[in-house]
Amino acid sequence: AVSYFKQQGLTASYLLQDAFQTRDNVVKEKKKTDKYYESQDNEPAFIEALDVVRTRYSRTASAKLAEWIEIEGLIKDWKYKEALPRLEKFARADGDYALMARFKLAQLYAAMGRFDDAVAMSDKLFQDEEQSLFPKPLLLMEKARIHALRYKADKDEKEKQAAIAAYTRIINQYPNSSVHASASDSLDKLRGLSE
Repeated sequence: AVSYFKQQGLTASYLLQDAFQTRDNVVKEKKKTDKYYESQDNEPAFIEALDVVRTRYSRTASAKLAEWIEIEGLIKDWKYKEALPRLEKFARADGDYALMARFKLAQLYAAMGRFDDAVAMSDKLFQDEEQSLFPKPLLLMEKARIHALRYKADKDEKEKQAAIAAYTRIINQYPNSSVHASASDSLDKLRGLSE
């Protein structure tokens, strides 16, 4: 006999698969009239199907994935205030999504202009690097980006220097990283802001 929780997990998994199929069918129909139409995670039928998985099967891995996809959709739609508490809940938890949520939360705080929170979250990620899913150069890049955004908003020279230091560290210590070229370009642009 299959346990109740295993059955719940299987049902939620099937429903999540159906949600993706629903989204794909909507996209297929829309592409018939608009060949440039891109897949959207904010299709109402898709969101409704995700919500069923998230609310009725809340203890399953599929529910967590549905929640994550909904949060991503809110962020893509610039609904930051709606996404924030849900993402903060993920970030406080342990488990598969916590580190990703903390990284995304640093980005969201920066996008909302909450630079102190963004820097604090990126510092926490950097300190927890041994547990992190993210390579050090990527964490440094995010930290540099947050400092650069803060400098652009506040014209605080301290923030500019912090961004320059992080970009320079990537360039010098991680020459083969995937973010090396981007760090170099960003450093050039940042230095050009004051000239």
